[in-house]
This record gives sequence, structure tokens and C-alpha cells, in this order.
Amino acid sequence: MKKKILAVLMATMMSVSIAACGSSGGSADTETTPEVAEETEEEPLDLTGTWTSSEDEGSYQEATISENTIEINWISDAGATKSIYWIGTYSPPTENLDEYSWTSERDVEKTASALLASSDDTKNFTYKDGKITYEVSVMGTTTTYELSQTSDSVPDNASTEKNETSNESVQQGEPSFEVTYQNVSFHTDAIGTIWSQAMVAVKNTSNDDLYLNPGSYELTSSDGTIIHTTSNIFTPYPDIISPNETGYYYEEVMMDAGTPTEGINITPHIDASISQLEKIRLEVSNTAIYDKEMGGIDLHGKIKNTTDSVQEYIYVAAILFDGNNQPIGQLWTVLTSSLQPGEEIGFELEPMALPENITTATVANYEVYAYPQQFQF
Repeated sequence: MKKKILAVLMATMMSVSIAACGSSGGSADTETTPEVAEETEEEPLDLTGTWTSSEDEGSYQEATISENTIEINWISDAGATKSIYWIGTYSPPTENLDEYSWTSERDVEKTASALLASSDDTKNFTYKDGKITYEVSVMGTTTTYELSQTSDSVPDNASTEKNETSNESVQQGEPSFEVTYQNVSFHTDAIGTIWSQAMVAVKNTSNDDLYLNPGSYELTSSDGTIIHTTSNIFTPYPDIISPNETGYYYEEVMMDAGTPTEGINITPHIDASISQLEKIRLEVSNTAIYDKEMGGIDLHGKIKNTTDSVQEYIYVAAILFDGNNQPIGQLWTVLTSSLQPGEEIGFELEPMALPENITTATVANYEVYAYPQQFQF
């Protein structure tokens, strides 16, 4: 019996040995390869595109995120008005995350002249639950804004920059202008009040439309004494000018009795930026200038709304020129009535305190501008 059991064990051991040799040197038909699960690499979280906040009293914020830049604008007037709030760096995530935060460094050069832009050096952004949140401080009040993505594409006109490995870049226009005329003159009216009349002509020498912000100036005597200053109320007409077009700053001011009026110089301070607004001009026709019976002049005409939208608070301004094509005065008014597309309306312009010697005989030419009131902050 023992011999029989031993024979069975020997046969079993030989079978295992033969099988082992066959597996180590056998053909491919008999080889078994264990299955290995393929690992799928997940793409990093992608926040590029357009993000928008909810509307609050007709305005909201819209952000555009590119590969390394975030730009945020205030949007109002049903999308017709766009004002820069933030342009800064964006650091994209390198992993697929449900939450992500980054600190953006402000682009000072692109935001310094924007009146509604944040003055913070940095701003913190957080992405969570499909929303981007950040804080906005206005006049001492801080509000948390929440943006939802409305598009995964980047608009062509966004202030984006390519990374250093790319040969392409989006060049941003730089505001440039030339002061082609500046003058201050004085006259005394019938009741003995001294008036100053300041005029400065600014030509757009950049490649884009310029937005002329209110400016300032100083009046100084020949010995350097400052006799008058004005701050941020020196008004341009019109406020948006195309390349090679000229805008005119103008102000009439009552001066103190005894103010010196001889040898006075004006030093203007002009604030111009690339326009973020569409330049809108209305059609002007049937203009005529008249001498008034009691002195002074006025100018009549018509304007027509040639745009596709209703226009309100329409500025109408006339710049008067002498025979040397130098500006010598200005007339203006604001029409508060709404003007429908295609509608016409008449206007009449009168001066506030022009010198008595400015009459139809001394006005060789004039230019009339009609445009809606627009603000770029």
C-alpha cells in the first residue's frame, strides 16, 4: 500500500514539474498576461472664458479670464457702457480641483486712468461650487461679488496677453494727444464783473478713440503768482474724439474784483484715456447764427437721432472760430427730452458770458457737436 501511495506522489510531482517547465519555456499561445487597468489623466480645472454677476439696479460686473489675465468691467446702460474695474494676473490651476483660489496682481498701467478701477495692489479670488467670488469696495462699503460662467470663450477685444512661450501678443493702445492751442482772456461785463475765458484745444494723436475726462488748470501772473486754479471741472466738448480729431476744453469764470488780467498764463492739465465707450454723434443740420437785439449771439439748428436706440441727455455744443481758425468762444445746452431713433428736434444755443466783441461779424466759422452724455469711470 505504501508503495502505491508513493507512486502516486511521484507521478503528481513529475506532472507539476513538467507543467512548470512548459510555462517557463512555452509558446505565446499558452502564456497568460495579467490585465492592467489604464489610468486616465484628468485635465486641470479650466476657468477661462466670460463670467458675469447678477444685475443690481441696471449694472453688473463681467469678468474675462484668459490664460494668464483676468479683466473685470462694470457694465451698465443695457450693456452700452463698459468701465474698467480690474485688470490683473491670473494663475491657472494645474490640477482638476473642486475649489481653487489665487491672488491677482493689478496691472497699474492699464488701470491707473480708469476712475472706477480698484486701487488695490492685489485682489483675492476664490472658485467654489461653480462660482467665482471676490470683494469689491466702493465708498467705504465692501460687497462680495459672485460670478457665474456665461461662456467658455475669450472675446477678441479682451485685454489678454499670451505667455512667454508664444510669439503673439495683444498690443493695447496707448493714449496720446497734443495741445494745439491754449489761451485765457478776460473781459468786464456791463455791471463791472471780471470774467475769465479759458480755452484749450486737444488733438488726438493716438490710434484709438480718446475719452477726454474733465481737466484742470492754473492761471499765473508773469512773476509766477497763482491767481486762480480750477480742479476737475474744466469741461471738454465733445468728450470722445477720434484719431486726428480735436476736442475743446472751455470754461468761463467770474473773478474777484481787482484780479490782474494782464500777462496771465494758463497751464492746463489734460486727462485723456483710451475710450471704452462707443463714440456716438447725432446729425446736426439747419444751423444759423444771429446777433441778439440786446447784445450777444445765439445759434439755432436741428439734430436728428441717426442711431438705432433712444438717446437722452443730449449735449449740444458749438465752438466758435475767428478768421485765423482759432477758437474764441463756446455755446452749449443739454436737451433732456428723449429722442427716438429717426426723430428730429430743434435747439437754441446761447452764451453764458461771452465778451461783447464776439458777434456774427467776428465769428468766421463754427463747429456744432451733438452727442449723448456718456461717462467713463
